[in-house]
Amino acid sequence: MAEFNAELYRMTHEEEEMNAMEKIVTGFLIGVGTSFIAFVTLGLFCQAVM
Repeated sequence: MAEFNAELYRMTHEEEEMNAMEKIVTGFLIGVGTSFIAFVTLGLFCQAVM
């Protein structure tokens, strides 16, 4: 288990610049997903009102 943790630690620290890119992509996807859900919810709400 200690070996696994050491390997995981090494991997996470080797990929700092990669990690930053992943965070940007993940944030973008979350933003798009949230916007999409809000848009769909708004659309359903408008249909219910009409």
